[in-house]
Amino acid sequence: MNADSPDNPFCFNCGYDLSGLELPRPCPECGRLVDPETHAAEARAWFARGSAKSIWLIRPHTLPFGLLYVLSDEGSAKLARRRAACWLWLPAIFAVVTVGLGCFVTVDYDVKTWHYVRSDPQRRPVREVSESETDRLFDFNLHLFRGGFFFTKPVSWIEVVERRRTGIGVSVPDSIELMFVFWGCCPLLVVVFGYWPTKKLVLARVLYRTRKRNQRSLPRAAETAWGLMAVPLGMAVWAWFAALMGYGFCELLAPNNRCVFTIAVLLGTAEIWWVLVCLIGYGVLARQDRSRVVFGSRIALWAVVVIVSLGGPAVVGWGLIQAFP
Repeated sequence: MNADSPDNPFCFNCGYDLSGLELPRPCPECGRLVDPETHAAEARAWFARGSAKSIWLIRPHTLPFGLLYVLSDEGSAKLARRRAACWLWLPAIFAVVTVGLGCFVTVDYDVKTWHYVRSDPQRRPVREVSESETDRLFDFNLHLFRGGFFFTKPVSWIEVVERRRTGIGVSVPDSIELMFVFWGCCPLLVVVFGYWPTKKLVLARVLYRTRKRNQRSLPRAAETAWGLMAVPLGMAVWAWFAALMGYGFCELLAPNNRCVFTIAVLLGTAEIWWVLVCLIGYGVLARQDRSRVVFGSRIALWAVVVIVSLGGPAVVGWGLIQAFP
């Protein structure tokens, strides 16, 4: 056994303890050939190829044998940390910084609001109001009382709003708007309350079980293997960041907010993608524990994954409730 193999060798298929036996050899319990060095080389080569992008679509039996047990080498660990940094933490930090800077940017508009009677085919104005508006990026800027605080249009009137951008400036906001915090911190909170605690809770279970078997390398191997989830989950975080940027550009380039629907679809897609990858992808990896050395109760594992995978979308729902009480 080399230095990177499990401390007390066991069969990756059934968990049979092979301490004291000469390897490679067939397992006395299940008959499968046990060759830890070959299995480790195959798993690490597959891991380095970047196949994690489709991990949630892969059938568990097609993954390299012993994936959860052998990725304890320093090269695999560094690769897992780098993927998590690039795919999860980087877009989350970008979102915080971008929205933080955007709250200082103001956009000025000249706004013309006019109404016509629904039954008038010529759409002749029956009321016109011109005013100036100043919006901040990444805030909803609803302008609920446009055209007058006490004005209520008749049911038969159709309202038309024409906005023309007149300038862009920089100023310090009087107070921190809730939506600034929501827009900026949501991707970070999704990672903090979704990916990170799921990983830590599962690894705590791994450490508890492997300590009994004196398998000191298994927790690190399992942690590295869980890093496979960083790439597909990161796609959802990057999609959220793209939606933030799209919303900001709408304020700058599309004053009539014609692309808001597209942004809403992108945000919803990111949320759905996150939940699906959590629920399906974690299950794929858990089934790699064929010999049940790492995980004990599958029910406990799924309970953790279900609860924590919904943490990120729950943050989104909380923000929307606060924005639209």
